[in-house]
Amino acid sequence: MRRQMNMAETVMCKRAVDNGGWRVGIMLTLKGPAVSEQGLHTVLHLAQERHPILRTKINVKKSGNVSWEEDLELRIPVLKTASKDITAVYKEALKRPLRDGNGLFRVILSEDVEEITDDGSLITNIIFLCDHCGCDGISFNLVVNEIMLGLSDINTLKHLPKLPASEGVEAIGRKVIGNIS
Repeated sequence: MRRQMNMAETVMCKRAVDNGGWRVGIMLTLKGPAVSEQGLHTVLHLAQERHPILRTKINVKKSGNVSWEEDLELRIPVLKTASKDITAVYKEALKRPLRDGNGLFRVILSEDVEEITDDGSLITNIIFLCDHCGCDGISFNLVVNEIMLGLSDINTLKHLPKLPASEGVEAIGRKVIGNIS
């Protein structure tokens, strides 16, 4: 899938690349067994197969035109941190601009091996970030819920059907107008 952006989408995408744009973020604190980095990568890959936006990147041409491009080889980066102040990590990550050609979605994983609860559970923080030009908060929340579902039971995620790609407002409008006679 590759499509040109309309004016509003172009402005949001350029802002995301130039100076940080608007981020949608979810920070989760989990108590339980350790979240393996490899397990997280596996679940993210399954989520990418289901959600086209997770395998989409922004391309800015020298002319200033912006396009979204689906990249089947794109892998969501998982950054590991051992920071004790996960809120500061979250706030800093919200400020970082996208890089031209990178995906819209990022994950930060922080396990505090020193913070083990009385029952032996480990505290793990996971930060999910997406640029607002890629999805809104409600859609993003649904994607994160599916990822968390996959972390708890990967077989459930394996059996969910793939979703259709977003066609964009103009393509949908052409279909609707074309169907009105």
